[in-house]
Amino acid sequence: MVKKLLSILKTIGCNLGYKEVILLMYDMQMNVVFVHLGASIPQYLLLNIKRSLLLFPNNHIYLITDQVKFYFNSPNFTLVTYLPGKDWKTLDALLAHDKTFRNNFWVNSTARFFALAYFAKKFPSPFLHVESDVILSNDFPFSKLLDSKFDVMYPIVSDTNAIASCLYIKNSFVANLLASFSLAEARKNVYTTDMYILRNFASHRDICFTPLSTAPIAAYAKSNLVKDLSNAIEQSILNFGGTFDGFDLGRYLFGDDPRNNRGFSKLRDNDTRTYLNVRNLGLVSTNVRDFPSIVDHDTGQLIPVYSLHIHSKNRKLFETSKQRKIIHKAVKNYKRKIVITFNFRIFLMSCFYAFRRRARKYSSEIRASWVARILD
Repeated sequence: MVKKLLSILKTIGCNLGYKEVILLMYDMQMNVVFVHLGASIPQYLLLNIKRSLLLFPNNHIYLITDQVKFYFNSPNFTLVTYLPGKDWKTLDALLAHDKTFRNNFWVNSTARFFALAYFAKKFPSPFLHVESDVILSNDFPFSKLLDSKFDVMYPIVSDTNAIASCLYIKNSFVANLLASFSLAEARKNVYTTDMYILRNFASHRDICFTPLSTAPIAAYAKSNLVKDLSNAIEQSILNFGGTFDGFDLGRYLFGDDPRNNRGFSKLRDNDTRTYLNVRNLGLVSTNVRDFPSIVDHDTGQLIPVYSLHIHSKNRKLFETSKQRKIIHKAVKNYKRKIVITFNFRIFLMSCFYAFRRRARKYSSEIRASWVARILD
């Protein structure tokens, strides 16, 4: 196939080498995969898919979901239906997290790995899973990811947590291994999460793993990182030419999820539970890129940030026409003091959902009490 393509390119005067053709083919075949399970599709995810289709015409965009079908009018978009199977139901029975929290959020976030294993079997080629609230830069290094020797890559954010903000999986074997590993971890710890699972999976003996660096090593708050991890983080920047937001940067710049605090959100709040100290970053914005860059303190060179994790779910940040101004302003102000914002709409929604949960719980308790009295 490659030789045939080389021959065709030569006849039209395009003299690319073997490696360049391989990378060109990879770019055309690089699948970008979103997963959303257990709840209706949020507006910010729809905007993110639309944005991805616009920015990455050479990449096919997929959405794996158990929700009612909807379609984008694009040949580069495919919806993949994934319904609860045996593994998902087993996971639900094993985990002891509050099932009423955001439509069984903790189970669904781990069940993504079963959905990805299903996808990898159906579409057997390398793919990048992107979390629904993560946006990618228009210069995202798909070719470099595909050209690497590693089976799986994602950011490690602390001693106990890694994150699937950008999760590269090479093939079906790795995806299946992650799915089975998730069930094994759930059997060992009924309060495990997708982030705990990924942190442990990084040490699996049957995979070739490397972390996607979230920043130059000098910005990490912990100076006692394991040497192998520290070296891998530094090498990641050399390999891919930039960094990938795991948990910290988007949360720091644009605030945390206001649903977690009844409508309140903190801007420029550095999370001390993770490795990265965002205030130590030399963040800058330029006219060349919409996304931030990091100044390397040793060389003075700019290191591009390739992804941003938008915990706040601010819809404007998922629209290419609006995000540039917001990002540049946030970068300009990133050294300022912590600011607390308030979203009245989220506050009202949080109150409503809290009331509904309590009403259901109270109703269940009353029914149980009546049943007990009848049986007595």
